[in-house]
Amino acid sequence: MFKRAIRVLLVEDSQALRLTLADILRTAGMKVDTAPDASIAFGKLGRHRYDVAIVDMILLPGPSGIEVIRNIRSNWPATRVFACTAYCEGDLLADARALGVERVIHKPVAPGLLIQLIQKPPEPVRKPEAPNPDPESDIEPQSSLRVRPRIPGFAHAALSLASVVGPTSVPGSEVAVDGCVD
Repeated sequence: MFKRAIRVLLVEDSQALRLTLADILRTAGMKVDTAPDASIAFGKLGRHRYDVAIVDMILLPGPSGIEVIRNIRSNWPATRVFACTAYCEGDLLADARALGVERVIHKPVAPGLLIQLIQKPPEPVRKPEAPNPDPESDIEPQSSLRVRPRIPGFAHAALSLASVVGPTSVPGSEVAVDGCVD
């Protein structure tokens, strides 16, 4: 039986993180399109249908990730949405929850966790709910993966390698993988 690849839209304004996560997801067998901002994301959403969208909640410049999520929820309600953030602002988290995101993932993103979340069966779409008095209670813990690049360009490869083989040191590369992403 043939199973098609999961199609993912990754909306992230940090080029390094966008490229790294896209490579990791592709290595896991997913078809990944990327967008550095909301306007490019809107264009891709108009041309393709996605199984999953991973959206940075704060995008610079232009409309926010919340606007991207709102657009996805309005036009493609079957698309699973994961929101990413490096900030734990209650209003942003409440907005994401109210829009029915499946999960808010705190940056730095643990590649293995992200792959597991995407590959597991979808959770039912959340109905809008009252704001949680503790907005940090449903944020995923920070990654236990630490990449300290000592040679330019190797952090990207080390993250990809670490997602496949787990925490390790890459001999000869002088890249240590041992904690949280710096």
